[in-house]
Amino acid sequence: ECPVARFCLARERGEVARFPELAAREKPRSRRDLSLAFLHEGAVLVGRRRADAVWGGLWELPRVTLLEGEPDEDAARRLGREVLGCAASLVRGSAPLATRRHTVMRERIERRVFRGELRGEPRSRAHAELRWVSPEEMTSLALPSPQRMVAASVREWAVHGNGGNAGGEAPRKR
Repeated sequence: ECPVARFCLARERGEVARFPELAAREKPRSRRDLSLAFLHEGAVLVGRRRADAVWGGLWELPRVTLLEGEPDEDAARRLGREVLGCAASLVRGSAPLATRRHTVMRERIERRVFRGELRGEPRSRAHAELRWVSPEEMTSLALPSPQRMVAASVREWAVHGNGGNAGGEAPRKR
């Protein structure tokens, strides 16, 4: 019933099942992201992604992609400088609050969330805006699915864990 059957070389040669030939799939790339969860006066710091970014307008915990061979501690300090415009670090000796793996297009992403400490007031360098929100509000924000995967763990820590913004100036709510 094919409209071009009389012109089809594959049909003439009995090779119709071979076509169409699919291009070889590109091997997925691996990427590691580190997010920091900051808690101050019962609120968690989140940033709204810029409109021109992937998942523009959605909210997330402050995040960086680790450079090749970069330790988590160094990535946390870089997150402070590049994303928040103030000093940030991992809470010493803390285990990840959450670790999730997911795939987006051709990227396999491992996302780890640690408790973080701030020194100074965060200001938006990589986000359209920053906001301190209650743990309950955080889980109701418009979050990209990878962030939604870790939001419940962060909420649980913020409500029941012993967090805080030890060691430095208290950031003001924005």
